[in-house]
Amino acid sequence: MRTLAAVFQSHYRGHCAPPKTLEPILQQLVGEARSAWPELTLEPARFVEHIAARLPEGRPVEEALSRLRAPDLFLACSCLVGDRRAIELFEHRLLSQLPLHLAHLRLPPATVQEVHQQLSERLLLGGPERAPKIGDYSGQGALGAWVRVAAVRTALNLRRGLKREVQRDSDSSWKDHSPDPELRLIKARYQGDFQKAFQEVLQSLSQKERNLLRLHFLDGLNVDQLGTLLHVHRATAARWVQACRMKLIADIQALLRDRLRLTASEYGSLAGLVQSQLEVSIHRFLK
Repeated sequence: MRTLAAVFQSHYRGHCAPPKTLEPILQQLVGEARSAWPELTLEPARFVEHIAARLPEGRPVEEALSRLRAPDLFLACSCLVGDRRAIELFEHRLLSQLPLHLAHLRLPPATVQEVHQQLSERLLLGGPERAPKIGDYSGQGALGAWVRVAAVRTALNLRRGLKREVQRDSDSSWKDHSPDPELRLIKARYQGDFQKAFQEVLQSLSQKERNLLRLHFLDGLNVDQLGTLLHVHRATAARWVQACRMKLIADIQALLRDRLRLTASEYGSLAGLVQSQLEVSIHRFLK
């Protein structure tokens, strides 16, 4: 019968050499997991295979194993292999917490139920051409936190889909019938320049800034909800949103001013249009 260390080494994909003390480390992890879930019957060798295939590459094996949340990963692995008792425990211990995780979004009960159904199917059942997403959990953080992030993302995607029918398209917004002939001319002449400048400036933002804009403008989170989600005070969240907005406006106007030869009147009108079209363009380029 192979040792757990031999099982691990046959499935480990990283380049860091396992420590000589690998066997007792694995035995301890298995013991912790089985103590936490005595009702689950997952074989130790199958669990070690699961660990080895998901251990982060580039980090010393012993260090990565020391950070492993063995009980959480044991439950996830048991769900992945279809253990009915494990799936019941996952539903009872984790998915039952979805109303608390989503409370800051103030969703209708029917939407929360839809999130629960979608998440349960995606994590535990998968689909014809995709494995259950619970297999993506690596055990390097709390399983409850991992589920919470997945729930919030599912809820925001669902809400975004429901709002698409009422979102304005930036092209139609630029082509509206303004009573001012100069504004109509500027819209027709500089639509492409504005959109190109907007996209360039948006790409220059950090990932954190783009995520903040997406959460606020696309997903409709107000500053209170942003503060709760990002674990900061509402005033800090409001300040971040305003700073991103002003940075976009200033950088777009600077690009257009450098690239286009405009009269003072034209530039003043275009600067106003940049501000008025900002939210529409955020929807168009981030959705």
